[in-house]
Amino acid sequence: MIADPHPSHNRKLSDGIDTALPCLRGLLIHGARSVIYHIRRRLKASQSGGNPWVEQLLLRCHPNEVAVALTNKMALITRVLLVRNETWCPVRAVCSEAPG
Repeated sequence: MIADPHPSHNRKLSDGIDTALPCLRGLLIHGARSVIYHIRRRLKASQSGGNPWVEQLLLRCHPNEVAVALTNKMALITRVLLVRNETWCPVRAVCSEAPG
């Protein structure tokens, strides 16, 4: 019998994303960092960042902590969408009016 070359695949990280999906975790982190970069750039230009939740977190926390929080939020949304077999709709009222 051969030992598992990656024994950590069955463990969870402290942020809740399964280590068996490091590529997905990396993509979510990169996406979160991109969102934070654009929000901070807009805020420096005295414009609305577009996401009040992230803006408030940026006032209280380090950007890396905000990236992890945003990653967790995106992972939770993704999981719920997959489990319910739904598509993403940021504003539920707008989607309920859409045909189909």
